[in-house]
Amino acid sequence: MNGPKFSVVIPYRRREDNIRVVIESLAEQTMDRSRFEVIVGAIEYSGEFIRICQESNGRLTILTVMSAGEWNVCRARNLAMRQASGEVIVILDADMAIPPALPDRLSDEFHTQGREICALGRAAGYDDMLTESGMPSASALPFNRYRELLSELEANGGVVKDLRDDLEDPALPWTLV
Repeated sequence: MNGPKFSVVIPYRRREDNIRVVIESLAEQTMDRSRFEVIVGAIEYSGEFIRICQESNGRLTILTVMSAGEWNVCRARNLAMRQASGEVIVILDADMAIPPALPDRLSDEFHTQGREICALGRAAGYDDMLTESGMPSASALPFNRYRELLSELEANGGVVKDLRDDLEDPALPWTLV
């Protein structure tokens, strides 16, 4: 295979602090950079977003597909997916930091020759984002805090307690996949 093995697809609009965290986590991946690509589907032109991408210059290559129009996460994701050239597509939201060895682990554990699967992951840490009002916050923490949380997760083998049994009415039910 000549191209990347993984295409990391991210839908994006107006979340500079969050996307900066995602890009930082992708820049710290243990997988060789030639084996994965990062493609962002952006529903707007943003000079600040361009500056964030330039900050990763030399550490990460980011392809961005930009389009004007009303925000729609599916549309943004599809813009990016159309440009994907990897064998495996990893879909992230613009506020998800991933552990440094995630693509390597996905490759080792799930991607074998001739085997087609869909692996779903659970977003850890969303329970930490609830404000006093009970509404989720999209505020980004400093990247060092995410790095600490990801290290703890890695130390536990990438496993966190399943919260579904403890929650009667989860604030963000889609994170319990």
